[in-house]
Amino acid sequence: MPFGRWRLRGALNEIAMKTRPDCDSAWLVYARGVLGDGVLRSCCQFPVAADRPLRKRVLWPGYIGVNYAKGRVLFVGAMHNAGELFTSEIGALAEVAAQWIRSAATSTTNAHHLEEVRRAYLASIPRWTKGAVWGRFDRIRRRLNLTWEDIAFTNIAKCAEISDANDRDSKKRYNKRITKCTGSFFDRVPLAELQPLAIFVACDNATVRGALEASHQIPIRRNYHNTYGYYRTEVEAGTRATVGETTWLSADADHYAELTR
Repeated sequence: MPFGRWRLRGALNEIAMKTRPDCDSAWLVYARGVLGDGVLRSCCQFPVAADRPLRKRVLWPGYIGVNYAKGRVLFVGAMHNAGELFTSEIGALAEVAAQWIRSAATSTTNAHHLEEVRRAYLASIPRWTKGAVWGRFDRIRRRLNLTWEDIAFTNIAKCAEISDANDRDSKKRYNKRITKCTGSFFDRVPLAELQPLAIFVACDNATVRGALEASHQIPIRRNYHNTYGYYRTEVEAGTRATVGETTWLSADADHYAELTR
């Protein structure tokens, strides 16, 4: 009997793989929409001056690994941090993105763009993992036995954060941006096509938490504090308690293993 159950599960997984939509194509449509969409650009209450460098004006769709359809894990940050994340590779990617959005969408231009995005992100991630947000992404990735090529990444807000994170007024503006952009995020990210098994959001924001909890089509949904890693779970109506990273990550890893077995 156990053998029969394993055969059935394997057959269902094989069917799912064969019928899964083209994740790269869905991501490219999403990325082109982010880069060229005036609606998303205007959602920011604090527009960036036109004379700022291109890398601080362009919007940032994110990254999809070449083997995402295997891993199906989506990492989500809050906003592109201009002070920490602009490696030389990411800085150069801004011009690549600008050229791509001005060109016709062909198989050649799309393949070149994906190649450049993957090259820039894979070169930059080892440096980013020294920080809190990407360091935790790295721990999650390793706990799930995945490579960076098995995941996708995007931010809730697509603009670059250029304010002072230690300034109280800047933090208020930051939270307003995240709250305002949450609706656009869940409307625009092609979750139906990407079919993530798990989504991990490094943002402890009530609006984000509510939207994530309502995304029932995703088996594993987790948002947590981007610095301290705790997760807020509802104990009773209107009351929440915090759960530490070790506890929730162990539970999510076990769940993910069951989904991919």
